[in-house]
Amino acid sequence: MTDNLTKISDHLYRLDDTCNVYLINDDEHGLLIDTGSGVIVDHFPATGVRQIEWVLHTHQHRDQCAGTLRLREHGARVAVPEHERHLFEKAELFWKTRRTYDNYNDRNTFFAVGENIPIDETLDDYEVFNWRGYEFYILPAKGHTLGSNALVTTIDGKRMAFAG
Repeated sequence: MTDNLTKISDHLYRLDDTCNVYLINDDEHGLLIDTGSGVIVDHFPATGVRQIEWVLHTHQHRDQCAGTLRLREHGARVAVPEHERHLFEKAELFWKTRRTYDNYNDRNTFFAVGENIPIDETLDDYEVFNWRGYEFYILPAKGHTLGSNALVTTIDGKRMAFAG
């Protein structure tokens, strides 16, 4: 089951899923960057993680966050880009009211999730999200979606940027 799970460094794993899902482990605790389909839950034993404390999302596309509700069932809290919060927690309303004609700018919302995902915190542009000694700098990376961000931190002595 670990054939698509790669250990990048002592505390960082990448799972090739519907997107690249990154897992940072600290003892038996973990933080995810994006969730993909949610199959990462099945890989916890191989990483030593027993509890995901946080999921940080880079943007709102389904391939990045379809598995988030599964992670919430396992106790994970969720943080999302500030400008895309409504596309997570009010996804059902978004799809009910979304324009389907005369819509010339649908690139950033066409792949939004279809179910509401409860949010615990927003990732505000140019702020820092702290978790167990890791500082994630939130840099706006608008382009792929209008609210996407890059998460920059240091893991095992190497500077890393996660852009979804």
